[in-house]
Amino acid sequence: MPANATIYLPVEDVDLGKIFESAKSKKTFFKRERYFEVDVAGDLVRFNVMPTEQLGSHLNGFVGYISSLHDDDHRKQEATSFVRQSRIVLGLVTKKEFYENEALISCLFEIAEAYGGIVFTQNSVIKFDGNVLVGPLYGNT
Repeated sequence: MPANATIYLPVEDVDLGKIFESAKSKKTFFKRERYFEVDVAGDLVRFNVMPTEQLGSHLNGFVGYISSLHDDDHRKQEATSFVRQSRIVLGLVTKKEFYENEALISCLFEIAEAYGGIVFTQNSVIKFDGNVLVGPLYGNT
């Protein structure tokens, strides 16, 4: 099964070309990115940009997921705060699993760090600095 991850960013606009030389984007009629394609250690990876009209309901659902976790309330509040500040959501699309291309993880966190966001992968919310806020990866890193 391919690697699965989502990046939540607290910015109105994102340009992966500023982070990765190989980044290419496909824009909509209104000049907003629909997706970015990036070469990650020889593999072409796509980051789909969630349409603005889907963002609110998605973020509300994600907050609900976080509140359902059996994690410390303080950590859940911090994760929820990051989610509520999100203005752009990027969904990873790749054919490889993380163990098949270890550079995928670095790529996710380069993006998150550049924009002060979070990564959701393996049912865990992870800050741009690598600290796990909530989820099964907490305490395992």
